[in-house]
Amino acid sequence: MRISNLSYLIGQGLKNMWRNRMMSITAIGVLTICLIMVGAAGLLSLNINSLVDFVQSENEMVVFLNDGMPEDEALRIGEVIQTNPNVDQIKYVSSEEAMQEQREALGENADLLDGLETDLLPAKYVVNVKDIAEFEKTASELEKLDGVMSVSAATDIASTLTDLGRMVSSLGFILIVALAIIAVVIVINTIKVTIFNRSKEINIMRYVGATTTFIHIPFIVEGMTLGMISALLSFGCTAVCYNGVLQHVVSEHSGWLQSAFQNILEFSDVALPLGIVFAVSGITIGVFGSLISIRKYARV
Repeated sequence: MRISNLSYLIGQGLKNMWRNRMMSITAIGVLTICLIMVGAAGLLSLNINSLVDFVQSENEMVVFLNDGMPEDEALRIGEVIQTNPNVDQIKYVSSEEAMQEQREALGENADLLDGLETDLLPAKYVVNVKDIAEFEKTASELEKLDGVMSVSAATDIASTLTDLGRMVSSLGFILIVALAIIAVVIVINTIKVTIFNRSKEINIMRYVGATTTFIHIPFIVEGMTLGMISALLSFGCTAVCYNGVLQHVVSEHSGWLQSAFQNILEFSDVALPLGIVFAVSGITIGVFGSLISIRKYARV
């Protein structure tokens, strides 16, 4: 196909959009919203995974040993704890060190502990786990060890984030499929209107010997353009909204929660793959919808 013919066909596709601009605007609006929701689901899933990784690296359980346990026996129990397949790192804290930690935690009120025995508090192990999904199971296993008095573990945070991540992944997939179907239907209807408006012209082109490809290309260009415009708009809206929400969340929290939120992905970290996903999704939906509409309504 000559360059002049290709330029003409592309121009016809763009003119189709302008002639049916209300339908085109509607299609772009719906497709943009669909892509934004798909992007939001993807970003939410990625950030939950990032938060899970943060909690997995920071979350820990404390294994308290029996009172008065000799240090050599405590070290033996530490070796047993380390053999647990889900245990990553352990740190031994003696009774004296535990008392010193308590004094530091009390700050100006540390004098309340004056006169108490330095070995009043039990020795303990601070344990980090490898897989946060097995957090509760690991805590239960360690609590059954001989010489272990109790295990303190924030299992709710671990299990909640893990379950939330699974739920978002499942719902995100369902949402993506549903929105893709809606977007394709919108594009099909938009191209259908264009085909009906140009039905006389299409018949004339057919009678004078125009090829099927020559007749179909403008409609494919129209669908592709709808997809590209929607991808650009959705990318821009997602960037603005994401950065705004991220800035608000990080600035409004403090302490451990702020540290966790600081592990949320920067938009610049996901901009390139997200842009590619938007572009590919938008163009694919546009072209796919055009091809279905052409096959169904443009019988040439």
